[in-house]
Amino acid sequence: PFFGSTLICEINKETVIEYKLYRERANAVKSTLQKELCVIEDVMLQVFPDWKNPTIKYSPLMKFNDPGKVVEYFLEEEDMLSIHKLVPEKYRQIYLIAAYSGLRLGNVVNLKWENINNTTGFIEVIQTKTFNKVRVPISKKLHNVLKSVPRFIPESNLFSGINSKAVSTAVKRSMKKAGYPWASFHSLRHFCASFLTNNDKPAELVGAILGHKDSRSTSIYTHHSDQRKKEAMSVFDKP
Repeated sequence: PFFGSTLICEINKETVIEYKLYRERANAVKSTLQKELCVIEDVMLQVFPDWKNPTIKYSPLMKFNDPGKVVEYFLEEEDMLSIHKLVPEKYRQIYLIAAYSGLRLGNVVNLKWENINNTTGFIEVIQTKTFNKVRVPISKKLHNVLKSVPRFIPESNLFSGINSKAVSTAVKRSMKKAGYPWASFHSLRHFCASFLTNNDKPAELVGAILGHKDSRSTSIYTHHSDQRKKEAMSVFDKP
């Protein structure tokens, strides 16, 4: 929509700056916009071998407008399980795999049997959003869920014919019905990270499990329970 009939040879650095501002006005997320700019650079390199996108050194307008994400609420295990009872049965295994692995919806829905290595005890996938390789340890709870998924030979996928949008919508409705209107399928990723954090697992380890390259990303996902906050403050009461 922005470029319309513009020819590649008509695009210059100022055009890229205008595009960047146009997408920010449309509330494009920083990570999404960065990927889009990378695509633009790849396209331009096909015509101009020395092309480089403008940076903040070229123009202060290239500084990203990123206020950061604020997540006010998060699910604890009791909350997560109460919602699970209301999720349509055909999606319940997907729901629990996401909760006990921290994987995104796309990765769970497209999970293949070859991604599950029972010898090493890891699920190994390429993340749908970042394209980073991530290895998630298989806990006993996660193992039990995976074991409950019937395997049909020669099917390579755990879940065939499942639409991600349908899962997302159904889970969102179940969460709202259970009394968590602010929650979404992605809240299960926050649950996993927060559960680990509240059980004294260090942030850098949680980040590695989630597949984060930047600790700032992990901080978005980790939330401390009221109980953990009380325990922290109780040090003032020690003699």
